[in-house]
Amino acid sequence: MVQVIGGAKMMGASKIIGVDKNEMKREKGEAFGMTHFINPSGSYKSASDLVKELSGGMGVDYSFECTGVPSLLNVSVEATKLVSSASLNNSIVWLIESDKS
Repeated sequence: MVQVIGGAKMMGASKIIGVDKNEMKREKGEAFGMTHFINPSGSYKSASDLVKELSGGMGVDYSFECTGVPSLLNVSVEATKLVSSASLNNSIVWLIESDKS
């Protein structure tokens, strides 16, 4: 997760969204440059819907699934735009992290 945040920052992403059920990941992500955090546990909406809300309803430009859990890959794809922008300037990166420490 930390490497993805660092890469997004290095490429100029303006919004870096972390998604995790483990609330303790918020502080770590923010320390490395994450700008927004979503804990989908307390919502009746899907994680991808929550990300779309945060991105103005459009979805994100790039999405990185950091756990290797196959079902989360689908959630990650569902949160992306159908058409991605050509550059990372002002793009949004969505991260999914497991609830493992």
